[in-house]
Amino acid sequence: MMGLLLVGSGVASASEVAFFSLTPKDKAALNEENSPAAERVLDVLKHPEKLLASLLVLNNLFNLALILLSTYVTALIFNFADHPWLAVGIQTVLVTALLLIFGEVVPKTYAASHGLSWAKSISPFIQGSMKVLEPISRALVGSSRFIERSSKNKSLTVEELEDALDLTADEATTPEQQRLLREIVRFGTTSVKQIMTPRQDIFAVDGSKELPSILEAVSENGYSRVPVFTENLDTIAGVLHAKDLLKHLDAPEDFAWTALARPAFFVTEGMKIDDLLGDFREKKMHMALVVDEFGGVSGLVTLEDVMEEIVGEIRDEFDTEEQLFSQLDDDTYVFEARAQLSDLFRAVDLDPDALDPYRGEADTVAGLILEQLNRMPLKGESIQTGPVAWTVEACDRRRIVRVKVKVDRDGL
Repeated sequence: MMGLLLVGSGVASASEVAFFSLTPKDKAALNEENSPAAERVLDVLKHPEKLLASLLVLNNLFNLALILLSTYVTALIFNFADHPWLAVGIQTVLVTALLLIFGEVVPKTYAASHGLSWAKSISPFIQGSMKVLEPISRALVGSSRFIERSSKNKSLTVEELEDALDLTADEATTPEQQRLLREIVRFGTTSVKQIMTPRQDIFAVDGSKELPSILEAVSENGYSRVPVFTENLDTIAGVLHAKDLLKHLDAPEDFAWTALARPAFFVTEGMKIDDLLGDFREKKMHMALVVDEFGGVSGLVTLEDVMEEIVGEIRDEFDTEEQLFSQLDDDTYVFEARAQLSDLFRAVDLDPDALDPYRGEADTVAGLILEQLNRMPLKGESIQTGPVAWTVEACDRRRIVRVKVKVDRDGL
């Protein structure tokens, strides 16, 4: 009996490593396999919090039962009436060693190198255990979420302020004023990644080009500040201000125009835009290059992008109208897949909290769909996330191009 309990503890430990170490490539292989075992694994992975809670409960049940049974068996075999401390010492050392070696180290080491095969073979047992332990796991997940919300003081403050705005709304406050106040409240929780221009849309110039081609490119694109790179976009040499070229319009072709470039300002994706605004003011700069965790350029953000988060779209006489969506009826829209989710929320009048459980790290329409599918979708494929249905209208092998969005107002 003790051996079975020890095996059960090892199975729970190995399953935890196996399921949570599956890579996107493994999940894609499961999607393509289309077998009952693969479907069970994918079904289990749809509820990671419930899975983790069930495995932890299962592991602790096996461990507790093993400890209690070993205590009983030890008392039957040995008489430690005169030396109770010896019984505790022997039992502690023996049971701890068994649990550590055969309940943790050995099974986790095996599962780390055979994660996919172990997950497929053990999935029926794990699926059944999740159903049996669902009341307990649901209570654990609920309590952890409550503790998490309580510990996030900043988020709680934002929610309280939004509730206060709802309570103080009256006829004297226009909808535009209410919108402006809400954007101000959320300003400090928005990250640079959410508002930046993504890497593929950045206009930059090659430092090896001659002056005439640079003048032509800057003139055609109309940007006042342009990043300058040497080999590729990850090797930024500086930022060229268009006004600095005005004095050199008649310069010879071999003019060393790269000397005009000013130092670039780099920020991280996770930086909050209220901090970025402070840095812009302190450094007297209007543009920053955004870098990811590996140091590569992932986007570009400007002072105008930051201000638009409060006051909405800012346009001047040189801006061209860029239509990122069209409205088909009251609840149906077609969006460019690269559209920011923050822009979508404003366009369809949707509370961002409605999609928080589904968006993960995604900041764009395409990113949210990929976050849900973990693969490239097919044309015409649909998914449902809460009150919003998404249908891929156009895509190719590398990217999603256009998406139809239908909002269920009754489900809000």
